[in-house]
Amino acid sequence: MTIRPGGSGGTALPVTQLLLRNLDRLGSSNLLLLGAPEDDALVAAFGDRHGAVVVFDYRAFRWYESRQSGTTSLRPHFTPSYAPDGAKHDVAIVFLQKGSELNDLVTAMAHDALAPGATAFFVGENKAGIRSAADVFARRMGPIVYSDRARHCALYQARRNPSSPDHATALLAWERNYQLGVGPSPLRIVTVPGVFGLGRLDAGTRLLLDHLPTDIVGSVLDFGCGSGVIGAAVKARVPDCAVTLTDASAFALYAARRTFEVNSLSAERIVVSDVFSHVDGTFDLIISNPPFHQGIATNYEIVSSFFAGCASRLKPGGRVIIVANKFLPYERQMAEALTSPVVVAQNDKFKVLAATRTTGPRRTPASW
Repeated sequence: MTIRPGGSGGTALPVTQLLLRNLDRLGSSNLLLLGAPEDDALVAAFGDRHGAVVVFDYRAFRWYESRQSGTTSLRPHFTPSYAPDGAKHDVAIVFLQKGSELNDLVTAMAHDALAPGATAFFVGENKAGIRSAADVFARRMGPIVYSDRARHCALYQARRNPSSPDHATALLAWERNYQLGVGPSPLRIVTVPGVFGLGRLDAGTRLLLDHLPTDIVGSVLDFGCGSGVIGAAVKARVPDCAVTLTDASAFALYAARRTFEVNSLSAERIVVSDVFSHVDGTFDLIISNPPFHQGIATNYEIVSSFFAGCASRLKPGGRVIIVANKFLPYERQMAEALTSPVVVAQNDKFKVLAATRTTGPRRTPASW
């Protein structure tokens, strides 16, 4: 969801450059940055302001924490549902998110965090859909009174309608559920905006669930758990196994907890983690529909780190099973970290790959 700059001290991101050329419009004693990207130029421009920078990705939160100093007043928050602790903000800058539903939620969040009549800005890249998303911003916030375009980006300004009531931004009101038929009774899977597969089971995960191992025992890790659908399906089928779920998304962690709660399932842990940074212990089985997007861009960094860390997180003889788009070249990375992967199943769009940790020379298993 966030876009990483080229490096600390590098050129400001295009959206930041557009903001900086409108700096005279951004005066504020209590500033809110919602869904902000990781950019040192943003910290340099706004880090001494009083207020909050709210991010929904744990990697971005750790990045902003690393930029904190004793003089920094703009405090980072990692949360799926933000509300100011004290006075409402005077100015909000909302950064374009991926998906109309998430932009709707984040704009509603900004509306409720602003004082009546306060100023809000909405900024993003043209190729990410900022122009079409501006209608969502205006509907939630108020009529657009100013716009600017540069660096293939657009900026919109609105005034928080002083007479409009707060929106329902508690995530319970934004839940969209679906049923999954596994185990003795259907599971209710909870999703919210910002979670992959909003209100539906995606085809890739369906293929994975249809080809899970039949001999699951011991400890299982659902990596990049999203709504928790994989972990919940495993727990429903094998109640005695210990399931841990992890994700870097605040929205995913909320949804996964709710999925386990509404189905009266118990998880060993549901933990926020930057890949394996906060995942303890080793596992008999790691299952994942791993993320390969960051914002609108394809990003293989997370999956590369995942495969590299799998060997140390698996017990000897432990297994990894993933589903991926057929065009993604994961076989080599899996073979380097584990055994040469087996194609368990595939169709015209997806493939299910499985590999094993061995203590001896790497080998290609005869079967899954």
